[in-house]
Amino acid sequence: MGERTQMLVTINHDGKQLLSLSIHYQWGFGRVMLLDAFSIGWKFSLMFEGEIATYMPIALSNIVMATSTGVSNIDYKFSDTDVTPYHETFQNMLDYSDQNDGFARLTINYLSDKLGATVELRLYDFNGKHVTLEDYVKKGHGGEYADKAFLKHYRWALDNIEIALIEPKRRQQKQAEKFLKDHIDIRVIK
Repeated sequence: MGERTQMLVTINHDGKQLLSLSIHYQWGFGRVMLLDAFSIGWKFSLMFEGEIATYMPIALSNIVMATSTGVSNIDYKFSDTDVTPYHETFQNMLDYSDQNDGFARLTINYLSDKLGATVELRLYDFNGKHVTLEDYVKKGHGGEYADKAFLKHYRWALDNIEIALIEPKRRQQKQAEKFLKDHIDIRVIK
């Protein structure tokens, strides 16, 4: 029933997990979760590290959910699952999600001696296999929502606000080779 995606948002400070929360998207395939990852990542990349370190998990969760268009995946108050409140794992998200078209993992890391946060986004197919942005859209039948123009601009936007899109290595190598082939005129000098 419907197209569903889930995103796990994890916030760490000096290696300690402050929050790990999954967000559920009903009818959310294509752009919705991708745009949420962008918005949430950008918001937290602009927040001051010293401020983040003082927040309780519920406050961080409220900020994440206020920025998101999805809903909290697990109601901790009534849950009989083995999930630690505000500290879900990737496996918890896989186990307690239904009829998925894909997953995302947004990791936000703060360090006391560094200004701002580093933000990483990883995408997974419906089986939980790490995939490229193009494969994520293609395998979830979301091409009509995230066409080539959207994908190109989405990559550009992520790069400009320094959200690292972490993709499988073999695909990154092919992309680098294609970029070199398309943009650099290499001539042999004799």
